[in-house]
Amino acid sequence: MAGGNLSPRQKMINMMYLVLTALLALNVSKEILDSFITVNNGLENTKLSLNDKMTVQYKTFADYAQENPTKYGAAYAEAQQVQRLGAELIAYIDTIKARVIMKAEGFPRDSVVLADGRIIDLAKVSKKDSHDEITNLMIGGEPAKPKDEPYSAVDLRRQLEAFKER
Repeated sequence: MAGGNLSPRQKMINMMYLVLTALLALNVSKEILDSFITVNNGLENTKLSLNDKMTVQYKTFADYAQENPTKYGAAYAEAQQVQRLGAELIAYIDTIKARVIMKAEGFPRDSVVLADGRIIDLAKVSKKDSHDEITNLMIGGEPAKPKDEPYSAVDLRRQLEAFKER
């Protein structure tokens, strides 16, 4: 598609290919979105297994800090702060996930957030390709001026950057 002297006909064909590629990229089918369910389930399983491992590590760290507070006390206090901040960020992201599902599907909160705090299985979500509700929820009606309120895309970015800085 790249070349020096192209005829007007060839330029038009090249432009049509670009437009077709852009249209295909914008119209993602549900089957492709369904594959993200597998990715999400893997991430959730990884999150649970890492949580178990980190609980053991923090317990060991607490034991060291109790035995030798001068050597490990400050580092343990800092580690507890990082653990608390990480738990808050994960809870914030899970709240956004629940809000998105509630908005797209019209489900009540108690059917989206399970008793143990987990979010429902994404396979039960039928409107995976519904862009309008999610865009309005996270960004607003005008993408050039995204809304800046709690649980919006701007606020999520601010939360992630604040966590990174701390």
